[in-house]
Amino acid sequence: MTENIGISKKEQSFLNRWSVIRKKGKVRYIITRGLIHGLSIFLVWFIITLVEIQMSEYKQALYTPEYLMKRSTTWLITYLLIGLVIAQGSWKAKEDKFRYLS
Repeated sequence: MTENIGISKKEQSFLNRWSVIRKKGKVRYIITRGLIHGLSIFLVWFIITLVEIQMSEYKQALYTPEYLMKRSTTWLITYLLIGLVIAQGSWKAKEDKFRYLS
């Protein structure tokens, strides 16, 4: 695997890193990366929502604490699921690249 002719240093570095990551397992990768992606997307949404609330003339009428909590919970779950889908796609793409290079 490491003596393949035509593999660049960047590709060799990928093979080395990915072989370590894949030994830890697919489930661990998808859960950790999915959480990172999902929470990142949620954090961006939440900050934008807070700015929107502060700039709204009708913030008391539109954004009650209960409404914001319900909406935040819904979007958190949605974005975590999206994060898991992104992580699954990332795993597949990296596995395909790993198989192609090795």
